[in-house]
Amino acid sequence: MRSFDLLFGWLRKRRPQENTNPDRARTGTQELPPVAPGQRDTCAPTQPMAPANSSLGSGGGHGRPARPPTGPPVGVCTDVGRRRALNEDSYLALDLGRGNQGGPALYVVADGMGGYDAGEVASGLAVRVVAELAREATASSVKSGDPGEQARLWLRHWVGEANRAVHEARQAASSEMGTTLVAALVMGATATIANVGDSRCYHVGPHGIKRVTVDHSLVERLVSAGQITRAEAEGHPQRNVIYRAIGDRAEVEVDLYEQSLAAGEALLLCSDGLCGMVPDERIYAIWTSAATPQQACDRLVAAANEAGGEDNITVVVVPGHQEVRSGGSYAG
Repeated sequence: MRSFDLLFGWLRKRRPQENTNPDRARTGTQELPPVAPGQRDTCAPTQPMAPANSSLGSGGGHGRPARPPTGPPVGVCTDVGRRRALNEDSYLALDLGRGNQGGPALYVVADGMGGYDAGEVASGLAVRVVAELAREATASSVKSGDPGEQARLWLRHWVGEANRAVHEARQAASSEMGTTLVAALVMGATATIANVGDSRCYHVGPHGIKRVTVDHSLVERLVSAGQITRAEAEGHPQRNVIYRAIGDRAEVEVDLYEQSLAAGEALLLCSDGLCGMVPDERIYAIWTSAATPQQACDRLVAAANEAGGEDNITVVVVPGHQEVRSGGSYAG
């Protein structure tokens, strides 16, 4: 995202800024070398214990996420797209179980707004605050009692604190910085998802694709009210207008969801650079045909760029517990 203006209570994302060097690819805020003609750049695979695209952990060469030694594979890919000069997306894949199989893990995608020295600051700050609070909260052990309720309390607190941090930075800088944020806290076979803005979490499995989160956007409200169809929303001139974002106000309302996550299934977190360019049916087809979560991410980013790449694109694919991809399908 580039920036937003408060207009009649709505947040409007501005027209994408042209990428003055279309050969320049970026992962997060670190520039990658140009890709040779005919060669497609791909993102390196990562694992859930790897803090990626944040100051919490180091990545591999050229800003690609590092590959830790253990843990189930998780796909991660981010790209500047075809129209932008700067990647304002941030993401996180973090093991909170200290290597224990089935321990909690946290995944975040944040899509920054505000332009140079603002959007990427907002998304990076939000991700960093959430990660630090998550590490502190789970440093000893998951508390006894209802793990679902604990996850909801944690996520509401973490996202609320991230909102306060971005809001304070916004006021201090007299800028319009802000960010969307979608986060999934996976504990065993259950994921608790938090959402603010229009980045999305999907659930994919043998029976199809489902949107877990609901966009905080004008067109989503128009669809819910029956004023336009889903197909009309995809081409609506105000499809990039959102009414809720991290950092816009001192307090933020966080939507929470719970989703089961079994073998043969996966969560897909993404910025609107993917879902705004690639239809859900195509996302599902790419996921089902991919051999690994990382391959799915690479192909999804490529599809968004082939469709125009009008925004930054970030995708995180989290397979169900103890999954191994084989023969084009997940097997437990």
